[in-house]
Amino acid sequence: GRGRELDMDAMREAASLLEGRHDFSGFGVIEASDPRSPVKHMHRLEVTRAHAIGPAGSLKETSESLVTITAECDRFLYHMMRLISGTLVQVGLGKRTVDDVATILARPTSDSTNGRVAAALPSPYKAPARGLCLSRCFYGEGDWPAARARNLQDP
Repeated sequence: GRGRELDMDAMREAASLLEGRHDFSGFGVIEASDPRSPVKHMHRLEVTRAHAIGPAGSLKETSESLVTITAECDRFLYHMMRLISGTLVQVGLGKRTVDDVATILARPTSDSTNGRVAAALPSPYKAPARGLCLSRCFYGEGDWPAARARNLQDP
């Protein structure tokens, strides 16, 4: 997407579909030996654009501005954020639609077609690993809001 205008509104609409409690197996890799559930609670999935400083110190969005995708989830599947981020960028580029994201999310697992994803069904797009970073981790199920508040206040 470098050098191309992203449809931020479409990206945000698609991201909003992924917030809440869902089976994210369409957006992750699950080992057959992993007994954990693919149902996760995405507390927040936010798409923002860094603003450039314009004339007289005003803030303005530009197509060259950095786009960030911030996710808070109780647990992530393998490659989940690469698949979500890549797919959201594809939505922004017009190569996938918001409805495609809903379809991928509604599909229980890629194994439902015996390991093959039917050509007629949209599939997620995996972003390259470069550019992705882990900022913070929260531990402790009962302390989620308090831990989040503490970590967000740290410099």
